[in-house]
Amino acid sequence: MGTATLTAGGCTSRPIEADVDSPHVQVILDAEPLPPILAAALDRTCAAVTVRGYEEACYPESDCRADAVVLVVPPDQQTAASQIQRVLDVLAERPRGTLVLTDRPLNGLASMGHPPGLPISFAVNPSVGELAARLSTICEHGGALRHITEQAESMKQRGRQIADEVNHLDEQLRLASQVQRDFLPQRVPRCDDVRFLTLFRPADYVSGDIYDISRLDETRIGLAVADVTGHGIPAALLTLFVKRAWRAKEIDGNGYRIIPPNELLDRLNRDVLEADLQQCQFLSACCAVYDRHDRTITWARGGLPYPILVRPGEAPIEIRTHGELLGAFQQPHFELRREQLQPGDTMIFFSDGLEALLLGDAASRCDRLDDTAWFKSLGRGPIEDHIADLRRRLDEIPDSRWPRDDVTLLAISVEDAAPPHHRER
Repeated sequence: MGTATLTAGGCTSRPIEADVDSPHVQVILDAEPLPPILAAALDRTCAAVTVRGYEEACYPESDCRADAVVLVVPPDQQTAASQIQRVLDVLAERPRGTLVLTDRPLNGLASMGHPPGLPISFAVNPSVGELAARLSTICEHGGALRHITEQAESMKQRGRQIADEVNHLDEQLRLASQVQRDFLPQRVPRCDDVRFLTLFRPADYVSGDIYDISRLDETRIGLAVADVTGHGIPAALLTLFVKRAWRAKEIDGNGYRIIPPNELLDRLNRDVLEADLQQCQFLSACCAVYDRHDRTITWARGGLPYPILVRPGEAPIEIRTHGELLGAFQQPHFELRREQLQPGDTMIFFSDGLEALLLGDAASRCDRLDDTAWFKSLGRGPIEDHIADLRRRLDEIPDSRWPRDDVTLLAISVEDAAPPHHRER
């Protein structure tokens, strides 16, 4: 059965396009003609009418501009139940007031599973006046219901767009995270007499922290940790700028020069000032050079927390040196410090995210890092165990108890093996 603008059984209906203000009723029935009682009721409502068969109405492209839908129950209700159910499922996609009309008892039709959100009522052998009144009432609310439905569909579509945008952004951030990790040392120098241990835990996809470990020559190894103010993408982009500035080895003619850590920080400070950044204008950093020849480590820091020296059998200590925040002053002073390490010693450099983690723990109730249980336990057991404890805390501590910050730690641990110049003798 095709779609038709109908005049049947005395019903003088109007074409839809003839009067845009006329109510529009879609009738779904098994076969023509239109039941006389329905034709008369429609005539009273002056409604424009379209008629569809059940099979045609089972497709979503059925007319969705109707103000009301009338389902005329076929004589064989038992067979009709499944047809009606399919039509109701289609109507539920764009809900309209729906009236199920029959001249026989419902016999279970009223207990069918009605789609939620689809307003359905039943009329069993009504009078013309009752049916006309009910259709008029449904049509009066049809425009509002259609508007609500359209708004809901628009919101669903916008929701899908937002979900797609969020998924795209999530994927881009994951790629950015991988790119940033690719700038971290992929291979840590392997030496018999010294080990390097790291912990790198961004607060989000990308980090405002970065570190570096690189072999400078046969006996010297460069170390660096930096922490850019702020978080997220701007801070992460600046870490790549910092990484490029960490060039502790300078080629000079046929030879080379190892740039002292304080000079390296001076250069980095100058680069940050000249960049005249609008976001993430400052950073804290520490640069160090470990010389395997005599087991000395030389470093300078600017704004980063004081490094920790862990010596077996002794209480760990913070080695305090002067050094200002980078990007804050035209002529800062970065104190150069040298320490002779012994077999079993470990020197730990880290960003302030570690302090936030340890001091933010409600159980610690400490104002200083050296008062925390973690700090005091250093030196008892392998350094790997202490770093593993930090990882566990980062995995388990609730966000509400930890002001989220990037956490970076770099440790250099001297082994009992003889340094290179001793082995060569």
